[in-house]
This record gives sequence, structure tokens and C-alpha cells, in this order.
Amino acid sequence: MKSASQEQINAAYAMGAGYGQVIRPVILPSALPDILVAMRTDIVITGIIVSGVVAYLFDRFMRWVEVRLVSWKGRR
Repeated sequence: MKSASQEQINAAYAMGAGYGQVIRPVILPSALPDILVAMRTDIVITGIIVSGVVAYLFDRFMRWVEVRLVSWKGRR
């Protein structure tokens, strides 16, 4: 939000815009370049990949535990 100039925000308010109407056409376009650069960094991508792998392995482990401990589940 700091990337939008105070003059732009004040101009929007002077034209009768409310807080919600200032976010999308004024603040978001000003912040978008910084948001996109931050999303491109290798740290973020690595974190996403590691989180996905950990979640997948945890799911596989829980399925293995379920088969071992609750083997009667699904049998009728």
C-alpha cells in the first residue's frame, strides 16, 4: 500500500470514492509490480514445493497407517 502515492489516494477520495473503491483502481495497480516480483523469488517457490512434498508424504503416511490400523474399514 505504500507504493501508491498519497496524492493519488487523496484524489480518489476527493472524487467521492470510498475506501473499497480506492483499493482496486488506485492501491492495487500501484502495488502489483512489487507483489509480482515477490512472487517470483526462489525462496517462495522453494517453500511452495517443500510444503507440497511434505503434505503429499504426510497423506501417504496417514493412508499407510489407516490400512494397518483400521483394516476392516470399507469391508462389509
